[in-house]
Amino acid sequence: MTYNSEYWVIKAQHVFKINVVKIKMLRWMPRHIEMDRVQNECTREKVGVVPI
Repeated sequence: MTYNSEYWVIKAQHVFKINVVKIKMLRWMPRHIEMDRVQNECTREKVGVVPI
């Protein structure tokens, strides 16, 4: 028996929310908070994550 794969279109709004949550989680790793005013690029460099 074969199954059909289902897919749906991701809205730009959902992609934006996913990216916001991803950056928040990356900031937890070096223990930064939003009040530190560290740029996202600096956070990615410290954690070692390459932007896609």
